[in-house]
Amino acid sequence: SEVLSANWAPYHPNLIVGGTYSGQILMWDTRSKSSYPIHKTPLSVSGHTHPVHDLKIVGEQNTHSLVTASSDGLICMWQLDVLVQPKEVLELRHPLAPKMEEVGVVCLDFPANETSVFWVGTEEGTVYKVNRYENAGTKAGVNYGEVYVGHDAMITGIQFHNAKGSAEFADMFLTSSVDWTVKLWRAASSGSRPSGSRLEQEPAARRPLQSFEEFTDYVYDVKWSPTHPAVFACVDGSGRLSIWNLNMETDIPILNVQATNGRALSKLAWKPDGKQIAVGTADGQVKVYESAEFSACREDEWTPFARTLLDFELQG
Repeated sequence: SEVLSANWAPYHPNLIVGGTYSGQILMWDTRSKSSYPIHKTPLSVSGHTHPVHDLKIVGEQNTHSLVTASSDGLICMWQLDVLVQPKEVLELRHPLAPKMEEVGVVCLDFPANETSVFWVGTEEGTVYKVNRYENAGTKAGVNYGEVYVGHDAMITGIQFHNAKGSAEFADMFLTSSVDWTVKLWRAASSGSRPSGSRLEQEPAARRPLQSFEEFTDYVYDVKWSPTHPAVFACVDGSGRLSIWNLNMETDIPILNVQATNGRALSKLAWKPDGKQIAVGTADGQVKVYESAEFSACREDEWTPFARTLLDFELQG
């Protein structure tokens, strides 16, 4: 079955986990002489039976979980050493839909140091906040008091700000979409309405701070620089890698690289020190580019970025 998503296990640097079109979760060990997985989940109703589009590993070294999401709205939490069945399962449904329709999850992300709430990008183009547990008046599942509306088509990528410096922007996140745009959002404060409240009959639609629209094809992925607060990169269906620096330009990227002769780029990842970017192509290649000059960050980059975000809010 095709592998749709993959990630390194941060506390087990020799392990790679992946999600497949069939719904199975696979695990590879780079120490193995074989290229085949060392573990895989069984095809059963206790786990995923639809494509697994995204997965994340969250938590600390001694208490971490693999979180996987599939297009039928199923979120599964696994222990890496027990892939027989998930330890937790969460079904995401549209609370106001007549038949409680499934939320078709395409991507998900957790804010830094957070394990109990996360945000999902969906096939319909909406972003939802999800409560992993029931707690203090909030139900587990979609928090329908916190709906992010702005994309006109499927969301392909989502990531919270993760660079560390003299200011914190952990509530900012980016999304990419097949509507040919990337959008910047601010997550609502903890004072938002709890899920299950009567007010959810009229959910509050939160709008993006800024829309970046200098694209001519589907945008398949977007990632913040891990070292520079104002830099992000994205890849699109025309085979283009774009680097943006919001402290320099907010309307156009500072660099475009035509990585292929028209074949789509589907994924990207920064090296943790920001000095390289890897992009994945539709025909199965991985290309690596030097990016140190774009991620090099001076201490005075943080204040201008805060001003840029304020300008976006005032314009909105």
